[in-house]
Amino acid sequence: TRLTDAANNCFAGGRVVDAASADAFLSRVRTEIDAVAEYDNLLNNACGNASLAFKALADRAKRSISRSVDASSLAEEATQTQGNNAQIARELNRAHELMSKVLPSFAPAPRRALEVGLEHVASAVTESTRPLFDAVGDFCDARFAQMHAVERASAKDTSAQHIIATVSMLQLSSNAHGDVFSAARGPLFAARLALAERVLCSFVTHASLIRKMDTGAKMRLVKECDEISHAVATHLRVSGSEADSSAFKSIKAFKSLVLLPTENIEASPLVRDVDPRALLHHLYSRAPADALSTPAERASLNAAQYASRLLNKMNDAEVWRGVKATLDVYDETAKTGRDGADAVATLMRAVGERLAKK
Repeated sequence: TRLTDAANNCFAGGRVVDAASADAFLSRVRTEIDAVAEYDNLLNNACGNASLAFKALADRAKRSISRSVDASSLAEEATQTQGNNAQIARELNRAHELMSKVLPSFAPAPRRALEVGLEHVASAVTESTRPLFDAVGDFCDARFAQMHAVERASAKDTSAQHIIATVSMLQLSSNAHGDVFSAARGPLFAARLALAERVLCSFVTHASLIRKMDTGAKMRLVKECDEISHAVATHLRVSGSEADSSAFKSIKAFKSLVLLPTENIEASPLVRDVDPRALLHHLYSRAPADALSTPAERASLNAAQYASRLLNKMNDAEVWRGVKATLDVYDETAKTGRDGADAVATLMRAVGERLAKK
């Protein structure tokens, strides 16, 4: 009761966590635990109760988080609602971080008990950032969808507008919401890293569906890969070992893939980290359109609609099933008009079969 009362007191002033009350709660937790630190049985009990108190804190936080339209605003300044959500995220992240530092000193049983409570706190932090981060991610998705309205085979470079808009939005969000873009550790940083990976994955997915590209268009796409990677790392403040996550590796490898001759792809270590789904779809750009249709064309979808399905609905098995159907049709067609397509189709089957086994 002492612990849960202290947890509930964190919101005594309303819908926002009070920093002083949060400190008092953490102090209460440490006092209860330290008092029985030498007695294994009592320590397990105290840590179990502390875990329940952390869950109570997280549940109270989730009820206080606003998910209104105001919480999803992408204006130049944070709204009051966003400020409240940010304060909840910041204080819970701080509590999580402080308790995580002492976990290694506990035996396995009490440590696991506390970890369960902290997992609830981490979930609440994620929920508090979701309205804003989802809005940023949706904005980037919409800008990347504009890539397909540009004639990339044209010598005229008119494709940069979606990149300019995306970079500007990432910078604006970082400047307007410093509280949620500054944490260097804990669940608040993990939520921001997840946003970074979403943006990069969305870009690579849309880029992989571009079919008509001359040499100039390929060079522009490589440049865009660099610009997006740099903007995400800078404005979402993701660097160091975190920048070596699968999404960062994938966009770096995709950049190499765009310029690599088809015959070198299978053996090249440069493209090993490309998402197999992105590799499969990019390979359509290397075959004549009249010889090999795309899954989007077979489903009567435009590239933006198909990209949305890839990002939100389709699992690996469904992706390969759609690609395989186009390859089966290709194999059944006459040999005319297939110059340059056979090698691509063979490579696609190899990639697809590996994807199906994942």
